This record gives sequence, structure tokens and C-alpha cells, in this order.
Amino acid sequence: MKTLILDASVLAKTFVKEDNSEKAMELIDGYLKGEYSIIISELTIWEILNALKYHNAFPNEMLSKVGEALYYYGFKIINLNLELIQKTIEIALENNITIYDATYLALTELHKGEFITADKKLYEKLHNKHPIKLLTQGHPQSETY
Repeated sequence: MKTLILDASVLAKTFVKEDNSEKAMELIDGYLKGEYSIIISELTIWEILNALKYHNAFPNEMLSKVGEALYYYGFKIINLNLELIQKTIEIALENNITIYDATYLALTELHKGEFITADKKLYEKLHNKHPIKLLTQGHPQSETY
């Protein structure tokens, strides 16, 4: 089964109507249909909640519902471990990116997955060196992946 690593920029779009929210929801729908698995780090949940807390169009009283939804989706949540820490630091230093962003690449490498982001700047910086896809590139089951 194919494994996807989705970053907070993708998952946050499933809770707020904005550009490419439909594409993000398609990924969740595919996961719920059993087309692939989704792996996130425990940090991803905090990133999403923080982004939504400061999003102008998102009511703060809904944050606990988002937290519950993320928990009950049943994504495989990878907890902090030494291998992940070391790989994350290595990738962050090699690519001059944040530890947060490097965590997704480390998960991708360690779990042999496909990393999908909605962050165009991150994609542009890394797509020639790392397996990273932009959310706008289509559904994982399509030929564009």
C-alpha cells in the first residue's frame, strides 16, 4: 500500500475553505477508502491547530473539534524517536530548511512514502533533490503522481 506523508499546509486545508481545499479533501477521502495510508508526526497536529488558531476565517471555538478529528482519522502518528531526530537534523542542515519542514522529509525517507505539501516555496526549493509533490499536482492514484 502506498504511504503518504502530508504536511500541515495540506491538512489545514481540510478544515478551512481556501485554494486547493478540495484537493486536500480528496486525499483524505482516498485514505478513508483505503487507497493508501497517511503518516504524520505528532508535531503535525500542533502545527495544524496553531495555523487554524491564527487563521482569520476559522472560529477558535472549533479548535477542539479539529483536534478530535485529526485524532480519530486514525493516521499513523510517529512519535519522537532518536532516528527521526537525527535524520531531521541532517536534512535540515543539508537543505537549509526548518526543522519542522525537514521532519516531513525525514518521515518520507524513513517510511518510504510520498511527501505532499501545499507550500509552493518549499516545493520549489526541494523538488529537484527530494521526493516531494505539490498538492496541485493531482491525486496519488492518477498518472501525475
